[in-house]
Amino acid sequence: MKHRNRILLPRFVLSAALCAAALLFAATAFAQESAPAAGAKNFAGTWHWMFQGKSFATMVLEPKADGFTGSISHADLHADDEGKITDASAGSGTSPIVKSSMENGVLLIFTQDGDDENEWAITLTSPTTAEIRIAGDGAPKIEVIHAEKAP
Repeated sequence: MKHRNRILLPRFVLSAALCAAALLFAATAFAQESAPAAGAKNFAGTWHWMFQGKSFATMVLEPKADGFTGSISHADLHADDEGKITDASAGSGTSPIVKSSMENGVLLIFTQDGDDENEWAITLTSPTTAEIRIAGDGAPKIEVIHAEKAP
């Protein structure tokens, strides 16, 4: 009997360790999969793009099963040779968001304006503030655009 207990105890310990490792692995995989999806929801809402304390464009982000839809209102944005924004004002019309993706906590959205597709990178700096950058190949180098989420 004692010999049998010695054999059963290590098997039990090994089985318990394997079960614990499997549970830990499953929990980690679930957390990694769920965290970006949960974080992505924080981007949803209406955002005002700001310059010198005034809104010059509005971005509406609506969650959908595989990302976001919505639109960005047109704006006139001017920058100097170093990329510093010198003027920003509202334009007319909107561009629809045609696709989106998340990369390392940054929301990438693509808008369509006629034949032109524009890429924007959005990083949350708080639940109600964000930084927006023009992204993509050949994008002009301009400073970060600050945005505030509407209540």
